[in-house]
Amino acid sequence: MAPAKPKLAPYKYTCPQGSLLYTDFLSPYIYDPISEFYPRWLHPNVVTLCGMVASWFSFAIIAMYSPDLDGTADSWVYYVSATAFMAYITFDNTDGKQARRTGMSSAAGETFDHGVDVTVSTLSMLIVSDATGMTPTMLMIQLIVAHVTTFCNNWHHKITGHMSWGGRYLSVDEATLATVIIVAGTGFFGKEFYTQTFVTDNGYNPFRSGSTSSEWGPITLGDSLAMFSWIYSIYDTIEKLFTTLSQTSPVEGSGKTLKDAVTSLLPLIVHVVLCVYVFRACGPVNPVTTGLLCGVSFSCIALRLVVSMKFAVDSVEYRLHTLTVVMSMGALFTMTRMSECGDEHTRFADGQMALCVIGLLVASHVLAFAHALDKINGGQPLFIGEDKKKSK
Repeated sequence: MAPAKPKLAPYKYTCPQGSLLYTDFLSPYIYDPISEFYPRWLHPNVVTLCGMVASWFSFAIIAMYSPDLDGTADSWVYYVSATAFMAYITFDNTDGKQARRTGMSSAAGETFDHGVDVTVSTLSMLIVSDATGMTPTMLMIQLIVAHVTTFCNNWHHKITGHMSWGGRYLSVDEATLATVIIVAGTGFFGKEFYTQTFVTDNGYNPFRSGSTSSEWGPITLGDSLAMFSWIYSIYDTIEKLFTTLSQTSPVEGSGKTLKDAVTSLLPLIVHVVLCVYVFRACGPVNPVTTGLLCGVSFSCIALRLVVSMKFAVDSVEYRLHTLTVVMSMGALFTMTRMSECGDEHTRFADGQMALCVIGLLVASHVLAFAHALDKINGGQPLFIGEDKKKSK
Protein backbone atom coordinates (compact mmCIF):
# COMPACT_ATOMS: atom_id res chain seq x y z
CA MET A 1 0.00 0.00 0.00
CA ALA A 2 1.42 3.37 -1.05
CA PRO A 3 2.15 5.80 1.80
CA ALA A 4 -0.27 8.66 2.22
CA LYS A 5 0.76 11.93 0.65
CA PRO A 6 1.96 14.54 3.15
CA LYS A 7 -0.58 17.29 3.70
CA LEU A 8 -0.06 20.90 4.58
CA ALA A 9 -1.64 22.69 7.49
CA PRO A 10 -5.24 23.87 6.90
CA TYR A 11 -5.96 27.56 6.55
CA LYS A 12 -6.54 29.44 9.78
CA TYR A 13 -6.50 33.21 10.17
CA THR A 14 -3.87 34.65 12.47
CA CYS A 15 -3.03 38.27 13.09
CA PRO A 16 0.37 39.28 11.66
CA GLN A 17 3.10 40.17 14.12
CA GLY A 18 4.01 43.42 12.37
CA SER A 19 7.27 45.32 12.29
CA LEU A 20 8.78 47.12 15.27
CA LEU A 21 7.81 50.45 13.75
CA TYR A 22 4.19 49.32 13.52
CA THR A 23 3.83 47.60 16.90
CA ASP A 24 5.80 50.15 18.95
CA PHE A 25 4.79 53.41 17.28
CA LEU A 26 2.34 53.45 14.37
CA SER A 27 -0.35 51.23 15.88
CA PRO A 28 -0.53 52.57 19.46
CA TYR A 29 0.16 56.25 18.76
CA ILE A 30 -1.39 56.88 15.33
CA TYR A 31 -3.79 54.19 14.08
CA ASP A 32 -5.46 53.37 17.42
CA PRO A 33 -6.34 57.03 18.20
CA ILE A 34 -7.61 57.56 14.64
CA SER A 35 -9.86 54.49 14.80
CA GLU A 36 -11.42 55.86 18.00
CA PHE A 37 -12.73 58.82 16.00
CA TYR A 38 -14.78 56.57 13.70
CA PRO A 39 -18.48 56.43 14.63
CA ARG A 40 -19.44 53.00 15.90
CA TRP A 41 -22.13 52.63 13.23
CA LEU A 42 -19.49 52.94 10.47
CA HIS A 43 -19.02 49.54 8.83
CA PRO A 44 -15.34 48.52 8.58
CA ASN A 45 -15.82 47.56 4.93
CA VAL A 46 -16.70 51.20 4.23
CA VAL A 47 -13.32 52.15 5.69
CA THR A 48 -11.69 49.61 3.36
CA LEU A 49 -13.63 51.04 0.42
CA CYS A 50 -12.42 54.56 1.27
CA GLY A 51 -8.86 53.25 1.22
CA MET A 52 -9.40 51.71 -2.21
CA VAL A 53 -10.78 54.99 -3.58
CA ALA A 54 -7.85 56.94 -2.10
CA SER A 55 -5.28 54.59 -3.66
CA TRP A 56 -6.89 54.84 -7.09
CA PHE A 57 -7.08 58.63 -6.83
CA SER A 58 -3.41 58.73 -5.87
CA PHE A 59 -2.54 56.95 -9.10
CA ALA A 60 -5.17 58.63 -11.31
CA ILE A 61 -3.87 62.15 -10.70
CA ILE A 62 -0.34 61.01 -11.62
CA ALA A 63 -1.57 59.30 -14.79
CA MET A 64 -3.59 62.40 -15.72
CA TYR A 65 -0.75 64.90 -15.48
CA SER A 66 2.15 62.58 -16.37
CA PRO A 67 0.65 60.02 -18.82
CA ASP A 68 4.05 58.71 -19.93
CA LEU A 69 5.23 58.20 -16.31
CA ASP A 70 8.19 60.48 -16.97
CA GLY A 71 7.89 62.69 -13.89
CA THR A 72 6.73 65.80 -15.77
CA ALA A 73 3.79 66.70 -13.52
CA ASP A 74 3.78 69.85 -11.41
CA SER A 75 4.88 69.70 -7.78
CA TRP A 76 1.35 70.02 -6.41
CA VAL A 77 0.36 66.80 -8.22
CA TYR A 78 2.92 64.80 -6.25
CA TYR A 79 1.88 66.41 -2.97
CA VAL A 80 -1.76 65.49 -3.63
CA SER A 81 -0.80 61.96 -4.72
CA ALA A 82 1.33 61.43 -1.60
CA THR A 83 -1.48 62.72 0.62
CA ALA A 84 -4.03 60.41 -1.02
CA PHE A 85 -1.70 57.43 -0.66
CA MET A 86 -1.16 58.28 3.01
CA ALA A 87 -4.94 58.28 3.37
CA TYR A 88 -5.02 54.78 1.88
CA ILE A 89 -2.39 53.62 4.38
CA THR A 90 -4.42 55.06 7.25
CA PHE A 91 -7.67 53.45 6.11
CA ASP A 92 -5.92 50.14 5.45
CA ASN A 93 -4.52 50.03 8.98
CA THR A 94 -7.70 51.13 10.75
CA ASP A 95 -10.41 49.07 9.03
CA GLY A 96 -9.48 45.97 11.01
CA LYS A 97 -9.36 47.98 14.24
CA GLN A 98 -12.87 49.30 13.51
CA ALA A 99 -14.06 45.74 12.83
CA ARG A 100 -12.74 44.45 16.17
CA ARG A 101 -13.94 47.55 17.99
CA THR A 102 -17.54 47.08 16.80
CA GLY A 103 -17.58 43.28 16.61
CA MET A 104 -18.23 43.38 12.85
CA SER A 105 -15.23 41.27 11.84
CA SER A 106 -16.06 38.91 8.98
CA ALA A 107 -14.45 36.65 6.41
CA ALA A 108 -15.80 38.90 3.65
CA GLY A 109 -14.17 41.94 5.24
CA GLU A 110 -10.81 40.18 5.49
CA THR A 111 -11.07 39.08 1.86
CA PHE A 112 -12.07 42.57 0.71
CA ASP A 113 -9.13 44.08 2.60
CA HIS A 114 -6.62 41.68 1.04
CA GLY A 115 -8.21 42.25 -2.37
CA VAL A 116 -7.61 46.00 -2.17
CA ASP A 117 -4.00 45.39 -1.12
CA VAL A 118 -3.53 43.23 -4.22
CA THR A 119 -4.54 46.09 -6.54
CA VAL A 120 -2.42 48.61 -4.64
CA SER A 121 0.71 46.51 -5.25
CA THR A 122 0.44 47.56 -8.91
CA LEU A 123 -0.67 51.17 -8.41
CA SER A 124 2.10 51.96 -5.92
CA MET A 125 4.78 50.69 -8.32
CA LEU A 126 3.42 52.83 -11.17
CA ILE A 127 3.39 55.88 -8.89
CA VAL A 128 6.97 55.30 -7.74
CA SER A 129 8.07 54.67 -11.32
CA ASP A 130 6.89 58.12 -12.34
CA ALA A 131 8.30 59.81 -9.23
CA THR A 132 11.81 58.34 -9.64
CA GLY A 133 12.10 58.35 -13.43
CA MET A 134 12.31 54.59 -13.97
CA THR A 135 12.96 53.21 -17.43
CA PRO A 136 10.40 50.76 -18.89
CA THR A 137 12.71 47.87 -18.05
CA MET A 138 13.03 49.02 -14.45
CA LEU A 139 9.25 49.40 -14.19
CA MET A 140 8.72 45.89 -15.57
CA ILE A 141 11.08 44.36 -13.00
CA GLN A 142 9.56 46.46 -10.22
CA LEU A 143 6.06 45.26 -11.08
CA ILE A 144 7.10 41.62 -11.34
CA VAL A 145 8.94 41.70 -8.00
CA ALA A 146 5.95 43.36 -6.31
CA HIS A 147 3.52 40.85 -7.84
CA VAL A 148 5.61 37.81 -6.93
CA THR A 149 6.12 39.04 -3.37
CA THR A 150 2.42 39.84 -2.85
CA PHE A 151 1.27 36.53 -4.35
CA CYS A 152 3.72 34.44 -2.32
CA ASN A 153 2.77 36.19 0.92
CA ASN A 154 -0.91 35.41 0.32
CA TRP A 155 0.01 31.88 -0.80
CA HIS A 156 2.00 31.40 2.41
CA HIS A 157 -0.99 32.70 4.39
CA LYS A 158 -3.38 30.29 2.70
CA ILE A 159 -1.22 27.19 3.07
CA THR A 160 0.18 27.71 6.56
CA GLY A 161 -2.52 29.92 8.13
CA HIS A 162 0.18 32.39 9.20
CA MET A 163 0.03 35.93 7.84
CA SER A 164 3.42 37.58 7.42
CA TRP A 165 4.25 40.62 5.33
CA GLY A 166 7.97 41.06 5.85
CA GLY A 167 10.12 40.94 8.96
CA ARG A 168 10.40 42.75 12.27
CA TYR A 169 12.60 45.49 10.82
CA LEU A 170 11.29 45.88 7.27
CA SER A 171 7.74 45.04 6.25
CA VAL A 172 4.87 46.27 4.14
CA ASP A 173 4.39 49.16 6.59
CA GLU A 174 7.82 50.59 5.85
CA ALA A 175 7.35 49.98 2.11
CA THR A 176 4.09 51.91 1.90
CA LEU A 177 5.44 54.79 3.98
CA ALA A 178 8.51 54.88 1.72
CA THR A 179 6.16 55.34 -1.24
CA VAL A 180 4.67 58.43 0.40
CA ILE A 181 8.11 59.86 1.19
CA ILE A 182 9.44 59.22 -2.33
CA VAL A 183 6.44 60.80 -4.06
CA ALA A 184 6.44 63.81 -1.74
CA GLY A 185 10.20 64.10 -2.33
CA THR A 186 9.61 64.39 -6.05
CA GLY A 187 7.20 67.24 -5.40
CA PHE A 188 9.74 69.03 -3.20
CA PHE A 189 13.05 68.31 -4.96
CA GLY A 190 11.88 67.36 -8.45
CA LYS A 191 12.48 64.15 -10.41
CA GLU A 192 16.12 65.18 -10.88
CA PHE A 193 16.78 64.30 -7.24
CA TYR A 194 16.25 60.59 -8.00
CA THR A 195 17.83 60.62 -11.47
CA GLN A 196 21.12 62.10 -10.27
CA THR A 197 24.08 59.81 -10.81
CA PHE A 198 24.81 57.65 -7.78
CA VAL A 199 27.67 55.56 -9.21
CA THR A 200 29.72 57.10 -12.04
CA ASP A 201 32.87 55.02 -12.37
CA ASN A 202 32.78 51.76 -14.31
CA GLY A 203 29.20 52.31 -15.43
CA TYR A 204 27.52 48.93 -15.42
CA ASN A 205 23.78 49.58 -15.11
CA PRO A 206 22.02 47.51 -17.81
CA PHE A 207 18.71 49.29 -17.10
CA ARG A 208 19.97 52.64 -18.47
CA SER A 209 22.05 51.43 -21.40
CA GLY A 210 23.24 53.76 -24.10
CA SER A 211 23.01 53.41 -27.84
CA THR A 212 25.38 50.44 -27.97
CA SER A 213 25.57 47.28 -25.90
CA SER A 214 28.93 48.33 -24.46
CA GLU A 215 27.77 51.80 -23.48
CA TRP A 216 26.02 51.06 -20.23
CA GLY A 217 24.68 53.90 -18.18
CA PRO A 218 25.47 54.91 -14.60
CA ILE A 219 23.39 53.95 -11.56
CA THR A 220 21.04 56.65 -10.28
CA LEU A 221 19.70 57.16 -6.78
CA GLY A 222 16.30 55.92 -7.91
CA ASP A 223 17.88 52.77 -9.36
CA SER A 224 19.66 52.11 -6.07
CA LEU A 225 16.45 52.39 -4.06
CA ALA A 226 14.68 50.03 -6.47
CA MET A 227 17.48 47.46 -6.39
CA PHE A 228 17.50 47.48 -2.59
CA SER A 229 13.76 46.75 -2.56
CA TRP A 230 14.29 43.92 -5.06
CA ILE A 231 16.97 42.26 -2.95
CA TYR A 232 14.91 42.36 0.24
CA SER A 233 11.69 41.29 -1.51
CA ILE A 234 13.39 38.36 -3.23
CA TYR A 235 14.96 37.27 0.07
CA ASP A 236 11.56 37.44 1.81
CA THR A 237 9.89 35.51 -1.03
CA ILE A 238 12.47 32.72 -1.02
CA GLU A 239 12.13 32.42 2.74
CA LYS A 240 8.33 32.12 2.38
CA LEU A 241 8.68 29.47 -0.32
CA PHE A 242 11.03 27.26 1.69
CA THR A 243 9.04 27.72 4.91
CA THR A 244 5.77 26.80 3.23
CA LEU A 245 7.02 23.86 1.18
CA SER A 246 8.86 22.39 4.16
CA GLN A 247 5.62 22.13 6.14
CA THR A 248 4.62 18.63 5.06
CA SER A 249 3.28 17.03 8.25
CA PRO A 250 -0.02 15.17 7.64
CA VAL A 251 -3.05 17.05 8.89
CA GLU A 252 -6.39 15.25 9.06
CA GLY A 253 -8.98 16.68 6.70
CA SER A 254 -6.85 19.48 5.31
CA GLY A 255 -7.25 18.28 1.73
CA LYS A 256 -4.02 20.02 0.73
CA THR A 257 -0.96 18.17 -0.46
CA LEU A 258 2.48 19.39 -1.30
CA LYS A 259 1.65 18.90 -4.97
CA ASP A 260 -1.41 21.13 -4.61
CA ALA A 261 0.70 23.84 -3.00
CA VAL A 262 3.23 23.79 -5.83
CA THR A 263 0.54 23.64 -8.52
CA SER A 264 -1.13 26.75 -7.10
CA LEU A 265 2.02 28.71 -8.04
CA LEU A 266 1.65 27.94 -11.77
CA PRO A 267 -0.70 30.90 -12.51
CA LEU A 268 1.96 33.22 -11.09
CA ILE A 269 4.60 31.77 -13.42
CA VAL A 270 2.31 32.22 -16.44
CA HIS A 271 1.57 35.80 -15.36
CA VAL A 272 5.27 36.68 -15.09
CA VAL A 273 6.04 35.25 -18.55
CA LEU A 274 3.15 37.19 -20.12
CA CYS A 275 4.19 40.41 -18.38
CA VAL A 276 7.76 40.15 -19.65
CA TYR A 277 6.62 39.41 -23.21
CA VAL A 278 4.02 42.18 -23.42
CA PHE A 279 5.94 44.79 -21.42
CA ARG A 280 9.05 44.43 -23.54
CA ALA A 281 6.95 45.05 -26.65
CA CYS A 282 4.43 47.61 -25.41
CA GLY A 283 5.91 49.24 -22.30
CA PRO A 284 8.05 51.92 -24.01
CA VAL A 285 5.07 53.03 -26.13
CA ASN A 286 2.35 53.08 -23.48
CA PRO A 287 3.67 52.39 -19.96
CA VAL A 288 0.46 53.35 -18.10
CA THR A 289 -1.82 51.09 -20.16
CA THR A 290 0.69 48.23 -20.17
CA GLY A 291 1.34 48.51 -16.45
CA LEU A 292 -2.37 48.64 -15.64
CA LEU A 293 -3.12 45.63 -17.82
CA CYS A 294 -0.35 43.65 -16.12
CA GLY A 295 -1.88 44.75 -12.82
CA VAL A 296 -5.33 43.53 -13.82
CA SER A 297 -3.78 40.22 -14.91
CA PHE A 298 -2.15 39.92 -11.51
CA SER A 299 -5.35 40.87 -9.70
CA CYS A 300 -7.18 38.06 -11.49
CA ILE A 301 -4.83 35.37 -10.21
CA ALA A 302 -4.11 36.93 -6.80
CA LEU A 303 -7.74 37.61 -5.91
CA ARG A 304 -8.62 34.05 -6.89
CA LEU A 305 -6.01 32.95 -4.38
CA VAL A 306 -7.37 35.30 -1.70
CA VAL A 307 -10.97 34.23 -2.29
CA SER A 308 -10.02 30.53 -2.31
CA MET A 309 -8.98 30.90 1.33
CA LYS A 310 -12.71 30.96 2.12
CA PHE A 311 -14.38 28.72 -0.47
CA ALA A 312 -13.60 26.60 -3.51
CA VAL A 313 -13.04 28.52 -6.74
CA ASP A 314 -14.70 27.02 -9.78
CA SER A 315 -11.96 25.76 -12.11
CA VAL A 316 -13.94 26.51 -15.29
CA GLU A 317 -14.50 30.12 -14.23
CA TYR A 318 -10.79 30.41 -13.40
CA ARG A 319 -9.81 29.19 -16.87
CA LEU A 320 -12.19 31.70 -18.49
CA HIS A 321 -10.58 34.55 -16.54
CA THR A 322 -7.12 33.34 -17.54
CA LEU A 323 -8.19 33.20 -21.19
CA THR A 324 -9.57 36.74 -20.94
CA VAL A 325 -6.25 38.01 -19.59
CA VAL A 326 -4.28 36.31 -22.37
CA MET A 327 -6.60 37.69 -25.06
CA SER A 328 -6.43 41.20 -23.60
CA MET A 329 -2.64 41.15 -23.50
CA GLY A 330 -2.59 39.90 -27.08
CA ALA A 331 -4.91 42.72 -28.13
CA LEU A 332 -2.66 45.31 -26.47
CA PHE A 333 0.42 43.80 -28.13
CA THR A 334 -1.26 43.93 -31.57
CA MET A 335 -2.49 47.50 -31.14
CA THR A 336 0.91 48.70 -30.00
CA ARG A 337 2.59 47.11 -33.00
CA MET A 338 0.06 48.83 -35.28
CA SER A 339 0.73 52.20 -33.65
CA GLU A 340 4.47 52.05 -34.42
CA CYS A 341 3.76 53.76 -37.75
CA GLY A 342 4.03 57.03 -35.83
CA ASP A 343 0.63 58.41 -36.81
CA GLU A 344 -0.63 60.28 -33.75
CA HIS A 345 -4.31 59.73 -34.58
CA THR A 346 -3.77 56.00 -34.94
CA ARG A 347 -1.75 55.90 -31.74
CA PHE A 348 -4.50 57.78 -29.88
CA ALA A 349 -7.24 55.49 -31.26
CA ASP A 350 -5.27 52.39 -30.32
CA GLY A 351 -4.74 53.77 -26.83
CA GLN A 352 -8.47 54.34 -26.41
CA MET A 353 -9.17 50.82 -27.65
CA ALA A 354 -6.64 49.40 -25.18
CA LEU A 355 -8.30 51.30 -22.34
CA CYS A 356 -11.68 49.87 -23.40
CA VAL A 357 -10.22 46.35 -23.26
CA ILE A 358 -8.88 47.06 -19.78
CA GLY A 359 -12.23 48.54 -18.73
CA LEU A 360 -14.13 45.44 -19.82
CA LEU A 361 -11.63 43.19 -18.06
CA VAL A 362 -11.81 45.24 -14.85
CA ALA A 363 -15.63 45.25 -14.95
CA SER A 364 -15.87 41.48 -15.35
CA HIS A 365 -13.26 41.00 -12.67
CA VAL A 366 -15.01 43.29 -10.17
CA LEU A 367 -18.35 41.54 -10.75
CA ALA A 368 -16.76 38.13 -10.14
CA PHE A 369 -15.07 39.41 -6.97
CA ALA A 370 -18.33 40.94 -5.72
CA HIS A 371 -20.08 37.62 -6.32
CA ALA A 372 -17.38 35.83 -4.33
CA LEU A 373 -17.71 38.30 -1.42
CA ASP A 374 -21.47 37.80 -1.44
CA LYS A 375 -20.95 34.04 -1.13
CA ILE A 376 -18.49 34.46 1.72
CA ASN A 377 -20.77 36.91 3.53
CA GLY A 378 -23.77 34.59 3.31
CA GLY A 379 -25.82 37.10 1.36
CA GLN A 380 -25.60 39.74 4.10
CA PRO A 381 -25.04 43.42 3.15
CA LEU A 382 -21.34 44.07 2.64
CA PHE A 383 -21.31 47.71 3.80
CA ILE A 384 -24.13 47.76 6.36
CA GLY A 385 -23.92 46.17 9.80
CA GLU A 386 -24.89 46.57 13.43
CA ASP A 387 -22.50 47.46 16.24
CA LYS A 388 -22.27 44.24 18.27
CA LYS A 389 -20.34 45.85 21.11
CA LYS A 390 -22.62 48.71 22.06
CA SER A 391 -21.96 50.02 25.54
CA LYS A 392 -24.94 49.46 27.80
